[in-house]
This record gives sequence, C-alpha cells and structure tokens, in this order.
Amino acid sequence: KDKNNFAPRLGFAYDVLGTQKLVLRAGYGIMYDRIYNNVFENIRFNPPFFSDNQIGAFVSQTPAGRLSTPGLYSVPLASRAVFNDPAFEPKPNPRHMDENIVSPYYHQFHVGLQWEIFNGYVFEPEYIGTLGRKLLGYYDVNTFNGRTAGNGSAARINPDIGQDNFRNNNFESEYHAMQLTVRKNYAAGLGFNASYTWSRTLDNLSDLFNGRGSPQIAGGPTDTMNPMSDWGPADFHMKHRFVTNISYELPFMKRNKYLGGWHIHTIVSLQSGVPFSPYHSSTDYDLNKDGRPNDRIVYNGSDSPMNSVREGSPADGYFDASKWGPYTCPANSFGGLWCNAPQGRGSITGPGYRNVDFSLQKQFSITEGTRLSLLFNFFNFFNHTNFDIPNHNLSSTSSFGKSTETFAPRITQLAVRLDF
Repeated sequence: KDKNNFAPRLGFAYDVLGTQKLVLRAGYGIMYDRIYNNVFENIRFNPPFFSDNQIGAFVSQTPAGRLSTPGLYSVPLASRAVFNDPAFEPKPNPRHMDENIVSPYYHQFHVGLQWEIFNGYVFEPEYIGTLGRKLLGYYDVNTFNGRTAGNGSAARINPDIGQDNFRNNNFESEYHAMQLTVRKNYAAGLGFNASYTWSRTLDNLSDLFNGRGSPQIAGGPTDTMNPMSDWGPADFHMKHRFVTNISYELPFMKRNKYLGGWHIHTIVSLQSGVPFSPYHSSTDYDLNKDGRPNDRIVYNGSDSPMNSVREGSPADGYFDASKWGPYTCPANSFGGLWCNAPQGRGSITGPGYRNVDFSLQKQFSITEGTRLSLLFNFFNFFNHTNFDIPNHNLSSTSSFGKSTETFAPRITQLAVRLDF
C-alpha cells in the first residue's frame, strides 16, 4: 500500500479429485494515473507572453481560424495589411485548468478460475472490470448551446476572448470483459495459447485531444454543456477478439544436427471492428449552435443503423450513405433554433480485422550453449486486406461511407540470430 496505489488481493486454491488443481483468484485495486505534461504545459500559450489568436470567421469567404492555421497568410509573409483590418477583432484563445483538478483514478477488479483440465493444459475463465473516474478532458467553456442561433449573434460569455479550453475531470469510462483462455505449456515440441475476449467499453471521451471514430475531431464533447451526451461505445471498443499463438517443432529429422531443428510459429488474430459516428463538419451544420461544427448526423432508416452496412468491399462503400443525413431541429426545441441530434455516439461498428503472422525457423547447434538461427518471418501471411473505418464526415461527399485506408499488407522479414 502507498498513497497512490492501494491494491489488496485475495486468492486460494484447492485440489479436485486429488489430481486436477482448481484455483480461484480474485483481486481489487484502486490505481491512480498521472496528469501528463501536455495537459498543463499548454497554458504557456496564454497571453500576455503568447497569444494564439482567433481573428474572425471568414477571409474572402474562406474560414480563417487561428493565426496558427495557415491559409490567412503565406510564407514568407509578404503583407500585413489583412491583420490591420478591424473587422477581424483578434482575440486570444486561452487555456486554463480547473482549480480543483485531481489525478484520475481507476477501480480495477477481477475474479476467475485457473483449472488444469489435463496434464499441461490449463483453462482460465475470468471476469475483468475497470471503472475510470475523474478522467481528463477539455472543452470550450466560453460558449453555450444556442450561442450562434437566432439573428446570427455569436456573443461569447467573455467577449474579450475567443475559445477557452478548460481542462477538467468531467469524464468517465467503464470496461467489462469475459476472458477465456486455454494454454498448453511447451512440451514435446508443442505449445500454444488461445484467448477469446467478449467485452464492452463505454466512455464519454476516449482521448483528451483527439476523437478517432467520433465527431470529437476538434477536441472535447459534442455538447459542452452536457459531456454525458457522448456516453457510448469507446472509440477503441472491440466486442469480440480472438488471438492464438502456436509453437511447434517439426518432427522431420529431429535428431539430425544438420537436417533437423525446424520450428514453426504462428499468431492468428480475429477481432470485430471499432465504432464510429457519422457527422457533418460543415459550419452550416451546427445543430446546438455552440459555434463548433462537430454534430452527429442521423440514420433515416426504421431499423438498426448497422443494417445500413453493405456487402462487398468497404472501399466501394461500407455503409449505405443514402440512409444518413442532417437532422432538422423540431419546432418545439427552443423554437427550432437549436437542438442536439438524437443519434447516439458510436452507432456503427467498422470493418473487422483478420491477420495471420507466420514464422519458419531453422536452428543450428554450434556448441552446447551456442545456436545459430535462420528466421523467415511473414506478417499478414495471407496478405488479407484489412480496412480502416470508413470516411464518416458527410462534408466529404465523394468518399462518404467508403474506407479509403487499409492496415499493413504482407511484410516479409529474413533474419539471422546468434544465441550464446
């Protein structure tokens, strides 16, 4: 026990039928995280010594953004006249930390069995849970729902600054999993480990600064006044995952010093895809009128959004883009001026992943304690195409719904290793 880590554990064992050992294990712990440097060191960009300015919405009908965003000016800077235009009203975008911020922490617990079903074969069923509390995130506290609605006024709470990135502890997560493992200790030239996990991972922010697979591209929640509106499957949630690795010494000329010594090793990975949320990044689609165009669009079908997933190659269209579109605020929602989309976060699961890594090894015994090995390694041995999540930004009309990126193709590696 220490001030940052209290993890008591309990375990006991007993014999079944006098030959097969059955062990019950359980544990619980509270684990404290650290506030990593990027969270608090970014306040060095605050005025008066530094100013990341917001200088206006448009320049020649083109969004200008901050001074740190190229587009308003060219390099090298040839003219400063545009910066002297009073219409831009330069305003700093400060960062600040909640004065009551604390270290995030996690409740971690598990209970499971370790059962030697046969000599050298072990079966391990286990439940594992993790609850993340007071997790770190940030959002703009100088805006509010409906801020840009009505007559187009975009007044800030504090009119002297633009966006105010508020770092705080208003985020949570949950992980629950059933893990099943069968393991054979290496003996008689064979060893393997096979694991299957069924899990559920929920949160309202998966990464402090980035939002993979969700409309949190600009950082922070979709609704800054209600971070829990994004509670749903985490960006890295994988419901099913199966992994097995096998090591086998080929019996061919096994005792021959020169012709024997062949081994094969393989790792097979099968897993379901990760969730994502179709959204619209156009400045014309800001449902809650908070000045941040990261609102979700909605599924127009009467069934599950997963029914919009199409057969065939994800490159040709992973889901039916025609069934997704912008949402219109009903008249009874603040006079139809603003609302939040009724579509939940992570409503579609992306393409699954299948991969086989294979290795062939030839060992030469030089002396009793020295061996030379030739390794032929193949990653993604069958060269199976694994697609990343599709483009889910409706603003990208030409590629919306299509997977435009893939994971690594087959890679071959040849190596020589000397063990002594």
